Amino acid sequence: MIIIISSPSGVGKTTVAKVLEKSNFERIVTYTSRPKRPIETEGVDYYFIEKEKFNELIKQGFFAEFSLVHDNFYGISKESLKSNSKHKILTIDVQGAAKIKKIMPSVVTIFLLPPSFEEWMKRINKTQRNNFDIRLKNAIKELDEVWNFEYAIVNYSVEKTVKQIQTIVYCEEVKCKENIKSLINELKSNIKQYEED
Repeated sequence: MIIIISSPSGVGKTTVAKVLEKSNFERIVTYTSRPKRPIETEGVDYYFIEKEKFNELIKQGFFAEFSLVHDNFYGISKESLKSNSKHKILTIDVQGAAKIKKIMPSVVTIFLLPPSFEEWMKRINKTQRNNFDIRLKNAIKELDEVWNFEYAIVNYSVEKTVKQIQTIVYCEEVKCKENIKSLINELKSNIKQYEED
């Protein structure tokens, strides 16, 4: 299962995803053309590449999705979306979420909101963010997109948000989906066999 977490800048989606990684979740590391911040690690937070290289990869069809956000490119490799036994967490902007949902309708979309404007500004000021005015201007458009997500969570605390996401994943797992088709077919076959005997 792939879970997309989106939010305006500074709400805490990356922090939440890093905590989820400690349980049965794999965080998909995306690519960006923006410069690395001092607190970030290559290959952990993002794969940082120059705009020229990003454009080359676009031409090669490397990305499942890419967007221009805050004057920088962000993208998800096709390879990273291939399934394995773990649940995958993808922290992307609302543009990217809409594009991935279109090509992979089974993804689960979650939008994180700050508990208040004041708390949001405190969180943003704790991190080293550039293009602050652009990010706030974009946040107005991003907040309008919340209605296109399946779930919305107010991020009061990382611990509470992580528990809510784990609950969402559990509920999604027990929905009547493809993963039970083989069991249903086996049960029906056994019933028929039992009736014949």
